[in-house]
Amino acid sequence: MDLKAFTKIIAILIFTICCIFQPLHAQNKMGEAVFSPAAWSKDLDSIKKKITTEAWTSISLKETIGAVIALQKQANECTNNTKKELEKINTALMGSNTGKLDSQAESPRIDETKSNLDKRRSELNQLYAECQLVLLRAQDIFSDLQAREQLLITAQLFSKAPSVIENLTQLPTIQSVENQFNLNIFNQKLGVTYLTSSNLGMLIILIVLSIMAGYGTRRWCRNREGISDQSLLGFNITAVVFQYAYALFITLALAIFFTFYTLPAILSTYLATISIALFIYTALVAIIKSLFYPPPPAQPLIIFPGKIPRFFSRRLFYLLTLLLAYYVVTTLFQDQELLVPIRQLTDSLFITLLSISLISIIFVTTRIPKLFYEWEHVRKTLNIVFSITLLVILIAEWSGYHLFALYLVQNIAASIAIVLAAWLLHIPIKKGIRALKKQETFRYYLGVRRHKEILELTLCYIAAMMIIWGGVIVLLLKTWIPSTAYFNQIMRAVMDGFTFAGLRIIPSQVLLALVVFTLLALANRWLQSYVSRHSRSYVEEGAQVAIATIMGYSGFVIILIIALVVAGVNFTGLAIIAGALSVGIGFGLQNIVNDFISGLILLIEEPIRPGDRIYVDNIEGFVRRVRLRSTQIVTLDNSDVFVPNSKITSTNLTNYMFRNTKWRVICTIGIAYGCDLELAKKTLLEVATAHKEVIQEGPDAPKVLFRKFNDSSLQFDLLCIINDVNNKYRIESELNFAIAEAFKKKRIDIPFPQQDIHIKELPEEVTLAKRDSPEE
Repeated sequence: MDLKAFTKIIAILIFTICCIFQPLHAQNKMGEAVFSPAAWSKDLDSIKKKITTEAWTSISLKETIGAVIALQKQANECTNNTKKELEKINTALMGSNTGKLDSQAESPRIDETKSNLDKRRSELNQLYAECQLVLLRAQDIFSDLQAREQLLITAQLFSKAPSVIENLTQLPTIQSVENQFNLNIFNQKLGVTYLTSSNLGMLIILIVLSIMAGYGTRRWCRNREGISDQSLLGFNITAVVFQYAYALFITLALAIFFTFYTLPAILSTYLATISIALFIYTALVAIIKSLFYPPPPAQPLIIFPGKIPRFFSRRLFYLLTLLLAYYVVTTLFQDQELLVPIRQLTDSLFITLLSISLISIIFVTTRIPKLFYEWEHVRKTLNIVFSITLLVILIAEWSGYHLFALYLVQNIAASIAIVLAAWLLHIPIKKGIRALKKQETFRYYLGVRRHKEILELTLCYIAAMMIIWGGVIVLLLKTWIPSTAYFNQIMRAVMDGFTFAGLRIIPSQVLLALVVFTLLALANRWLQSYVSRHSRSYVEEGAQVAIATIMGYSGFVIILIIALVVAGVNFTGLAIIAGALSVGIGFGLQNIVNDFISGLILLIEEPIRPGDRIYVDNIEGFVRRVRLRSTQIVTLDNSDVFVPNSKITSTNLTNYMFRNTKWRVICTIGIAYGCDLELAKKTLLEVATAHKEVIQEGPDAPKVLFRKFNDSSLQFDLLCIINDVNNKYRIESELNFAIAEAFKKKRIDIPFPQQDIHIKELPEEVTLAKRDSPEE
């Protein structure tokens, strides 16, 4: 690894650590803030007085609740910081008492220090009590405001207006509506008065240009249909743009014209706002088609089985059309003083149609097999619940409880939008991580083999899903909880944490720690792979792999500590756990620690390297990988054996390739007594010389040794040196075949053991039996 790359890596790590520890440093700096419980008490007194005298509105209640929450946060901070200071002072006082006993000569100075500490402790005790009092008062006032907010929200939601039937009976006549309708205001707000002949000509030119642009775009899309190597997304977009090219360009031209050519009344005319709404509507319809039901032969980006994509896209199309129609109607008549029954009937019709459209979308969603078909009872239950919800909305709206029905419809629409947006984020992230796991280049840079799981990417996926769907839960809570106080309590539990079974848990910090751990773990794996891949002439390959392995494990430990710090883990408790673990290591984990230390020895001393042929513990094979706990050996029959590193360092190890890969092949041959020994020696040397893989010159040249006299043969050994120990068995077999063939041609006998049995005397029973037996 060169100096430039190393400098970049160190800079990135330092920047990351600074970003992580900066909030903690800022939190420590907050401990030096000056607290004023007296001022807080005055603020609480004024708020308490308002509760009994002031007529509250929703806005004033939210502002007051926010002020009380801020006071609670400051009082809580005061309590925590004062408690920490008291603990430090108590520790210092204990130390001063010990110092006074040890050193009588400096007792006056110690007494003065102790007096100052006692004075400071009394001040802090008083401040702690005042902050605790403010905190308790703030909690009580917060509870009162919370109850009042709940009553106010309930009263607003269930306030009754005239029902639909009452509004129908109170409909005005057409003549009264015509009298109330102000045509001058309508024409002025419509934007017709800004249109001149030159502007109309420009509008026609823009429309013609948009039609030409649409025609050119359609031709371009048709030419691209024949390209076979374009991606699914590109083919999908091409098909959708081909279908909606004219509509997109014409609505864009209208939006541009009515926005910029009605100066100075930009965005204040009906035509400008409606034309922009038309363009947005057309673009959203094209996006929905692209996602769920594009024109054939394109395939949807979100694939569902059967007719679900078509049903889903139609329901969304109807919903968008309804929203556009209501927006156009309300825009055109927003400045007219129409009678209340007409407005209420229009709102009732819109809410009725909107609720039906939303519930139909939910019904289609519950038919998606991947979501609910595995739990049929869940799907049926959801359909029943949403059917009852639709019935409640219709009854509430038609009975006059317009705000309650609007509350349900708005929240259902917002929930669908939130879940759909999260879903659209979830799918590409899932597909992207799957594609990364399969990409060979990415695996190469991380040093991960093809079929091995990349745990860091799995953690990335989990973190992303927790962020997305955690955000969905928070937004749904924000949508459905009308009380600001309740939602703030939930958010405080998420951001500031809660205590469970004596353990302080801060969900936001835990999620941040997971993200930090995942990103740093990916960087650590890349750095480890980078070091192991980029070889240098002055560093041996085995040493480089050892350095990469040690860096990987060390980096993992550092990353884990950083993640624990970000998560807010108390290291005082971890010290106790570490002490308990040390005892466990001394007893139950000593073998694992022994293997770990032996692995470090193997990586540093390098008695074996990946690719070496070794023999250890009755196992012969090739070293595949040296890990910190075990060494992977591929045996000669292609089996993977994992040998603990402690066994390699504590037993005799044979490395056939430590200095070089040469090997001595010994072929032992027995020659019959009476054969020509010089001929046999010459023949063996000829066989060795004829083999191409046997070294022929120098001290490694073939040799023939007459070893000993056996019972039935004269033993000769042919000694040959070969360059590659991995071919020893094959070359030995080839030499034996050649020796047998050469001895056969030169009539050199290879004896085999024989044994002659001489019978001196047969037993009498055998002799009689042979005599009495009939002749054949």
